[in-house]
Amino acid sequence: MPTQRTTAQRARRRNRWGGFVMTPEAAAAWASRLHGQELHPLRNIHTICKVILNQVRPYQLDFMVIGEVWPMDAQYMLITQSAKFEGYRGMDPKEIPQFEEGEREAVA
Repeated sequence: MPTQRTTAQRARRRNRWGGFVMTPEAAAAWASRLHGQELHPLRNIHTICKVILNQVRPYQLDFMVIGEVWPMDAQYMLITQSAKFEGYRGMDPKEIPQFEEGEREAVA
């Protein structure tokens, strides 16, 4: 019978991010338009990130692949805010402090 892991045994999370989450297909479509050639959502992950990062970095935004089990639940995130955080993987989302929308979200 599986035992429930304590908070101390869970994978720690040291940062939290705020921004906009998008599907691999949406990110690939956006990067494809910017890059001028069709990019596959899974085969071209690194190119997708690089192309979009080049577009958003001048606005002090970040872009990365997120998800618990990669690549099965991989999604992309345009990161507009980040902060240090002492949490753990799988914790109740209600326990995670939320960011308030600000200037960077308006830019994005």
